[in-house]
Amino acid sequence: MMVDENSGCIDGFPKLGLACDHFQICKFSEPQDPNFGLVCGEIAKIVNEGPRRVQSRLNCMSILFDLESSKLTAAVILSIFNRAKLLM
Repeated sequence: MMVDENSGCIDGFPKLGLACDHFQICKFSEPQDPNFGLVCGEIAKIVNEGPRRVQSRLNCMSILFDLESSKLTAAVILSIFNRAKLLM
């Protein structure tokens, strides 16, 4: 069984073409398996990026009050907040 691109991919994330079918997608013959290398590389990126993403999410409200941050970023965030208030 093959998985089409729409079913097998999530928007906003890298798309990897793995040379396998649906039943073999999470089975690797050995650490040198090319599919294993692709998947491990993406997992390593997620793990390495994790601390920075967590920190940025913890500090997200400080963007609004940080005089050094972009005025455009603050304006966009405030605009989204104000639109959400209108929908309530």
